[in-house]
Amino acid sequence: MNAGVVLLSVVLLYAVGMGGGEARESRKPDARAVDVTGSQGPIGKPGLAATYRHESGGTLRGCVAKALTLSLGPVEERNGRRFQWLCLHAVKANGTSFRAWILTHGYPPADIREARGTTARYLVQEGDAPALEFRHQVSGTAVLPSLGAWDHLFPRAVEGTSSDGLFAEKVRYLGHVYRLERLEDSGSAAGPGDARILNLRPDVLVGVPHNTRQKDETRRYDGSDYALIRLTQRDYDEMIQAGMNCLCVDKELDRPPESVLLGGRSRGDQLSGMPLSQQLPGPHPVSR
Repeated sequence: MNAGVVLLSVVLLYAVGMGGGEARESRKPDARAVDVTGSQGPIGKPGLAATYRHESGGTLRGCVAKALTLSLGPVEERNGRRFQWLCLHAVKANGTSFRAWILTHGYPPADIREARGTTARYLVQEGDAPALEFRHQVSGTAVLPSLGAWDHLFPRAVEGTSSDGLFAEKVRYLGHVYRLERLEDSGSAAGPGDARILNLRPDVLVGVPHNTRQKDETRRYDGSDYALIRLTQRDYDEMIQAGMNCLCVDKELDRPPESVLLGGRSRGDQLSGMPLSQQLPGPHPVSR
């Protein structure tokens, strides 16, 4: 149940928060012993992993990522093009974590239109929950968050800072700055493994612009107002099974109080018992 994919990203941005604290100098990691060249993939050597830590020495809000790890996975060939898995693992100050996996022809471009042309697959995993892959129901292509937050969903080098190839000394992520703590070569590379596929139709939106329904659906003829009540998880389940894919969801149901456009899904998809945050595309963990 997702579209044009208004994910804000759910991701993606209820997780965004302004972390505070005094900045402290970090010693530049020694990456000289790490071979970043051999057996290169489209992005870099499979098995490389860079860990970043929030530059603030103070207390962070629980929703803010305190540490990030970018790791390079195996290489795959599709239609004559070489793609490589890139995984972003973020650990928040409150102890929760999420992973965003992307099979890409290069490091994800900041421009969403360019990213669509370089991305073969896109998955999000919250904690230990099964990973979710967002795929177009008709074309089979990857569906990416597209409400304006895409350029913030992967770390970008801070302008003016030094970098050692792919991994910059300082990066910016969701409004926060992180310093490179260590760069390692595990010697092995792994992809995301099995994932639950969500077939979406971001080009077809069907739904309602509110999060309420009539308490009593009996037709009134006296001109009085109908009493309204908030939609429940059961109401959303029924709407999804009926084919609706554009819904306004309350934060009480694990989503922020704002409209979320969801790419359409086939009626055969089973969503019963699945949290709404796992039914929407986008690094929803950091997405709205």
